[in-house]
Amino acid sequence: MLMLFVLAGLIAMVHNIYMWFAASFGISGVKISSLSEIITVSINTVTAWFLIQFHGLYGTIISMIIAYIIGTILAYLLIRRFLLSQNPDQP
Repeated sequence: MLMLFVLAGLIAMVHNIYMWFAASFGISGVKISSLSEIITVSINTVTAWFLIQFHGLYGTIISMIIAYIIGTILAYLLIRRFLLSQNPDQP
């Protein structure tokens, strides 16, 4: 169980660093960061609601991992779209 906590902490750290990176783009980056965080919290709440009933503390860790992975992927896609709209020469 300790390794799952470590994994969840690492994924959360990567997600938060990515959010700081997004916020560095100005107001559009802050909007991307805020949207990603709202979705991440929503996913975490819904998955925790179901998983805690069946798996207890493990369900909490698993829901956090799922939410942060989805939130990071979403932020990556939104930032990539934002960057491509700013500089269309990039692939």
